[in-house]
Amino acid sequence: MLRYVQPTAYAFTKAAATVAPLLIAVQLVMSVCFALALLRGSVLNAAAFAVGIIATGSLRAMLRRRFPYSTMRSVSTRHVLLAWGMGSLLASLPLYISGSLATRSGSTSPYETLSAATFEGVSALTSCGLTVSTRPDTLDPSIQLYRSGLEWIGGLGMVMIVGMAMRGQLRRDIQDQSGWSATHHDPAPITARRVVLVYTILTAAAALAFAAAGMPPWQALNHALTGISTGGFVIPAEGFGNYSSAVKITAMVAMTVGALSVVLLA
Repeated sequence: MLRYVQPTAYAFTKAAATVAPLLIAVQLVMSVCFALALLRGSVLNAAAFAVGIIATGSLRAMLRRRFPYSTMRSVSTRHVLLAWGMGSLLASLPLYISGSLATRSGSTSPYETLSAATFEGVSALTSCGLTVSTRPDTLDPSIQLYRSGLEWIGGLGMVMIVGMAMRGQLRRDIQDQSGWSATHHDPAPITARRVVLVYTILTAAAALAFAAAGMPPWQALNHALTGISTGGFVIPAEGFGNYSSAVKITAMVAMTVGALSVVLLA
């Protein structure tokens, strides 16, 4: 296991090349949450997401110039794992800024310390489901959506988002681990788009199913994102304890579908 995370300069160079495409997805989620914060008049959260968007975009542009696509052809699973960790740390930036600004304005936030914000960002983007927030229902909706969106990206998997757009050893690793036939001749970028499309359709179907089962629309959206990703972040403080049996059954189906190989579904 340690051979995958050896902190060599070469590995971090490759990881830096790999993380650039992942930042596109993170930046997109930040942009959506920034717009939501503006619409709700949450200036502090909007400012936090604005800083995150600028930082992510600047880093992505720098990495793209420094590490061209040719650098990514020899990327291995080790480099993807390192890149995932780097992306998770960057994703925690808006949470930390939001928490710091809230504290300075006299409010409270579970993300007022760097360690708490980093924990939440890493947990979300890896779809782990652990959280430092004891009352997620009191978080600003833009923060709620951000947590859910990061889990959605994590559920899709950085291997799916980035790895399948590459060739070489990483592609062979994906084929071996997912059962994808080595004789499949579709171009890798097309395959990645198919995976993302199927994942998005499943998420939309889960949101509609939650709403049909009686869940409020906002919670249905967030739980569809975290249910299909099997991440586990919830909106109510009591979790799914107060939902009806129909909602619980719907959640079980969504999580089961999300646990299936999206590559095989595509």
